[in-house]
Amino acid sequence: MKTSQTQFILSHFHLAFNLSCTCSFFSFCSGLGAFMFVTSDARTGGKAARLNTPILRENDTHCIDFDYTLWSDRRGRLGPGVLAIFALVDRQLLGGPVWRTTIGPTHGWAKAEIAVSTFWPSGYQIIFEAAVEGAGEGYIAIKNIQVLSYPCTKSPHFLRLGNVEVNAGQNASFQCIATGRNIPGSKLTLNGDIIPVESITIMSRRRFAASFKLVATRKADVDGYRCVTRSSSGAGVSNFAKLIVRESPVPVAPPQLLGVGATYLWISLNANSIVGEGPIVLKEVEYRMPAGSWAEIHPVDTATYKLWQLDPDSEYEIRVRLTRPGEGGLGQPGPMLLARTKCAEPTRGPSFLEVFNVQPRQISIEWEPPAYNITRCFSHNITIYYRYKQSGNHNHEVSEEEAWHYGEETPVHTLRDLPPFTNVTVYLLLSNTVGQRQSDEVVAQTDEDVPGPVPLHSLKAQTWEDKMQLQWSEPHHCNGLITLYEVSYQGQRSFDENFDVAGDSGTVYKRGSERQHEFVGLHPGTLYAFTLGARTSRGIGPRVTVHFSTNISAPSMPNYDVEHPLEETDTTLTVLLKPAAARGAPIRAYQLVVVELPQDARHRRSPEPPACFSNPKSFDSSQGDDKPRHYIAAELPPSMLSSPRSFIIGDNETYGGFWNAPLDPQKSYAVYVQAMSSAGGVRFAESTLSTEPADPQSRAKHTPRVVGIVAGTLLLVVILLALALFLKRRYLLFSLHRLTAFSSPSSYADEGISCPNEVSSLLTACPQQLPMPARKPYTLSHGLVREPRGVDSPYHTGQLHPAVRVADLLQHIDQMKNGEGYGFKEEYESFFEGQLASWSVAKREENRSKNRYGNIIAYDHSRAVLETVNGDPNSDYINASPLPETICDFWRMVWQEQTASIIMVTNLVEVGRVKCCRYWPDDREVYGPIKVTLVETEMLAEYIIRTFNLERVRMVQEAREVRQFHFTSWPDHGVPYHATGLLAFVRRVKTSNPFGAGPMVVHCSAGAGRTGCFIVIDIMLDMAEKEGVVDIYNGVQELRSRRVNMVQTEVRQSSCPSFAMHTLLIIIGSSQMIVEDEEDEVEGQEYEDDEGEKENRSSRGRGCTLQIQHAWVRVWAQFAAHDHGQPVPLLSPDWALDVSDLVRGRLTVEDPKVVELRDGHILVGRAKSLFCFAQFIA
Repeated sequence: MKTSQTQFILSHFHLAFNLSCTCSFFSFCSGLGAFMFVTSDARTGGKAARLNTPILRENDTHCIDFDYTLWSDRRGRLGPGVLAIFALVDRQLLGGPVWRTTIGPTHGWAKAEIAVSTFWPSGYQIIFEAAVEGAGEGYIAIKNIQVLSYPCTKSPHFLRLGNVEVNAGQNASFQCIATGRNIPGSKLTLNGDIIPVESITIMSRRRFAASFKLVATRKADVDGYRCVTRSSSGAGVSNFAKLIVRESPVPVAPPQLLGVGATYLWISLNANSIVGEGPIVLKEVEYRMPAGSWAEIHPVDTATYKLWQLDPDSEYEIRVRLTRPGEGGLGQPGPMLLARTKCAEPTRGPSFLEVFNVQPRQISIEWEPPAYNITRCFSHNITIYYRYKQSGNHNHEVSEEEAWHYGEETPVHTLRDLPPFTNVTVYLLLSNTVGQRQSDEVVAQTDEDVPGPVPLHSLKAQTWEDKMQLQWSEPHHCNGLITLYEVSYQGQRSFDENFDVAGDSGTVYKRGSERQHEFVGLHPGTLYAFTLGARTSRGIGPRVTVHFSTNISAPSMPNYDVEHPLEETDTTLTVLLKPAAARGAPIRAYQLVVVELPQDARHRRSPEPPACFSNPKSFDSSQGDDKPRHYIAAELPPSMLSSPRSFIIGDNETYGGFWNAPLDPQKSYAVYVQAMSSAGGVRFAESTLSTEPADPQSRAKHTPRVVGIVAGTLLLVVILLALALFLKRRYLLFSLHRLTAFSSPSSYADEGISCPNEVSSLLTACPQQLPMPARKPYTLSHGLVREPRGVDSPYHTGQLHPAVRVADLLQHIDQMKNGEGYGFKEEYESFFEGQLASWSVAKREENRSKNRYGNIIAYDHSRAVLETVNGDPNSDYINASPLPETICDFWRMVWQEQTASIIMVTNLVEVGRVKCCRYWPDDREVYGPIKVTLVETEMLAEYIIRTFNLERVRMVQEAREVRQFHFTSWPDHGVPYHATGLLAFVRRVKTSNPFGAGPMVVHCSAGAGRTGCFIVIDIMLDMAEKEGVVDIYNGVQELRSRRVNMVQTEVRQSSCPSFAMHTLLIIIGSSQMIVEDEEDEVEGQEYEDDEGEKENRSSRGRGCTLQIQHAWVRVWAQFAAHDHGQPVPLLSPDWALDVSDLVRGRLTVEDPKVVELRDGHILVGRAKSLFCFAQFIA
């Protein structure tokens, strides 16, 4: 039989015991034993039968054992019931069952034993209870019950358990000492609640002690307790011990007042009558002020007591406390006596009156509160008198007074409703019933106020499709110098249902002298709320809000790849249609327009598409029209073109009320597709897509040639074409203006709308660069479409970008900087701008608040996936620099990825805009499950190194060291002013990251521009070291496939190779200038020039190599000179070229050392002789 886990419990008795059923008396002897048999046949669940032994009064250690069995026909289910054993002491102390089981032996009988530690004169009975729990055949049986005169072998015997006495509220401890094996899993039960064993002490091989604690005992806990052990083989039971709880004494009545003075109170303790239990060993008097946080306690050994050195006219609460013997014997304070001392006359007025917190319309004053030895009475008052002159009326003086109540926490008062920029005179008057005293006068001037609101009627706007110019005037009440205007905008609603107006917002700050601003990058057909407020040195005034809408734009047709028609017959043509993109208004319908062309169309170029077909004609109504004849073949609702689908032109069906008539094999056609948008039921714009005509002869031979899809135009295309050149030239100006003005996610908004003449690279590529299929391919023309900059580039983007050898890097940089036709600018514009992969996780509503910028978010395939918290599926997302709500996620990521280095290349605030939330502590802080401790901070010229200690809270103790490298000299949307600090920073990061550490964490603000530039430089340095080449272009291309818009500006992209070159040059050599002899024949290099330096002109060395190490450049200089026909070294080793001056253009060096810059090279000479020729990096 398998032995179950043993329980060790402390049980208390019940005073009442009710027997439900008792079996007849059975024979009881040490030989044959006795027998009880209870069947479950036809019995209701819950019925029980009990068998009582005679009263046992034993004087020595003994053991009761018995055999039992439980059987039921419910195989695989519950047994027939429960067999429980109780130990009844002295006919009244029963307690819960000391042993119970519901499972019988597999075969035959099982044996159990009870070790009862109750001895004479107490008597006890063992009660066997068999309770039936369900229907079915079964039985519970007991036999061979016998008392053994020796100890039990499997159940421990307890020593006598003594009574415990404690004061109320204290902990009571019971120690149960048992002889036998130590049984794990011991528990304490009290009123049905299981209380764990506090400790188990092994005293010897067969003796142990278990301690139990009852916490904060009360009178209700007074009872009898005993120790019980349980196992499948039996139980051990101790005697019952009593828990005695004593209540601490408390006086019944409060103290009595016998006498009162200005500084004393005479009382009688009045502590003869008490509640609780004695004896009383200590009496104490406790007194305090009603509103005070302090209390004084004085021990007293007499019936009366006098409290001295009290404050005049003050109330005191007086109580008496009593103490009985034992820990926790101190009783609660008795009832309170509330008494007050008498008053006295004040001696002087308030002192140290000062003015602080000066504001535009109020000032605050403070003073030293008069002490009781000055006021000598609590019932006094302080009156504040102040006066000032009315603005504009110097002859009228206003006087006011206010009362200050002594009950306030500190002697501070604020005078309100004062005029700005006004002198106010203030003094205090202290008075009571006896007299009064005045303080000294002080004078203060109120401060400047915030301005009033900007006049609402002055807010005007000039609107376009994607931009808006807002104008306003200054407030009527400036209340000071207007330092700036804060203008914010927020999208409200848009005709474009797919546009997220909630994410289109931003804020700009304008100087006080400026009262207009042009917002760019707005969405067409969208209503915006503009909120404007003026600011002075005191803050921003009330804001006003107005609403303006951008103009609505025509839809844009999608890009079509070069491809053949899907299928063609004599009378039909099957093409692939793609949905257009709405721009400010929903698309109402798609129309397919068929235009008949002259027979010689095959000898002509593709016809130019019309602006639009604004007058729809059916096939029948177009009969007899002038050439070229055109008709609407089909009108499709947007729901039919929600995704790309094929369509058959000429299938003889009706679509939207228009007949799609079969095509004539003997005619040539041009097929156009136009998308129409509507807002408020008004059609306002259309875009077209077209196909070229097919040759009638070839169509008759079943080999028609389908022409490509040609350029479609929009409504208002003439106006936009006229503005195209202007917008193109203003593009850079708009970009710069936006970068410097916005402080919101719109700083990283999508590019502005491209001009109509800026078509895709497919249309501008040279003919020989395009594939030449058997039939002309379909092409797509679009009007005002928001295109990626790479696709919109006028340069060919398909050319190869091979890696550059390190030896050729300098020449490559010069060519890209100075070359015509293709350089860094053109290379940057060839990159694809915008989304390249799915980012559905980042776009979830639950994750929107975790993105600092709405359009610079993480791709699904390359994002950092965190471990979920509490089963929340949205807790695995993190993006870019930390926000206040994502700091905990940031440190979880650092811990999860085992990161040892954090690279931060942004400042917390730049140009008044928050770029990153401070995510590290000044000392120690807990962020979610991670405790972060700042260990060390190393301040350097252009960057800071912070060392942190990370620990996982509530987990196994594991500490990790993480360093944060914070570069502070990198401007947003730009590059560092000098490469020195950045390159030293890169080198320090690379050498400090420990081997085997997890990935480094690199972040800036959006996680695209500066972050991308740093990563590219790091990758290129590794590539140069391991492969001997650098591949900037493809490195950036690869980064952009992992994250949107990495290396965000052209300036940064063009800086990457220069920075890499600088770093490579620095890594090669040491940090000092060294002169190495080319030949060992050089002698006597010392000489003395005009400034007293030593010189040896008899040297016979023919030359030397000068290595100049600088943070910007390393120069190899060859020196060769002749003096009186002999070659001599003219430069001593301690002479250094200040290359930083050369780079900045400060090239003058005093003779005899002449340095000049010519054609991108350094020329170093002495007098008219040329000594050095070396190239350097600008």
